[in-house]
Amino acid sequence: MDLRGSRVRFPSLLLAMNYRGSRVRFPILLLVAGSVGSRVRFPALLLVASSVAMLDRGFDSRGDHVFKQTATIFEKKKKKKKKKKKKKKKKKKKKKKKKKKKKKKKKKKKKKKEMRIVYTTVLRSDVTIYV
Repeated sequence: MDLRGSRVRFPSLLLAMNYRGSRVRFPILLLVAGSVGSRVRFPALLLVASSVAMLDRGFDSRGDHVFKQTATIFEKKKKKKKKKKKKKKKKKKKKKKKKKKKKKKKKKKKKKKEMRIVYTTVLRSDVTIYV
């Protein structure tokens, strides 16, 4: 998908390729091409990928924050299919005494809040994209 010179009318979704993980600025909804409704880390104010220089205004948004909030674009993870194992008949063996091992406690990971992005409010009517 080539976005060069495209004009985008808001609040339409701006699709862009290969910008996963970019920090972004300016109120344009940026999603990875072909995955409208991608999950984005909360709080998600999302905007133009850093590698897309901002066109009419001509500023470069590398590393900038939008209203002190950032959003990261995630690729959807594909679930792996589990293969069924065939059961084999076991032969009886003499039991050996085993030493007991101490169990280590596992630390619980905090889940990061995520929200599904559907739309965003906008400041300007349209914009031209140069990639």
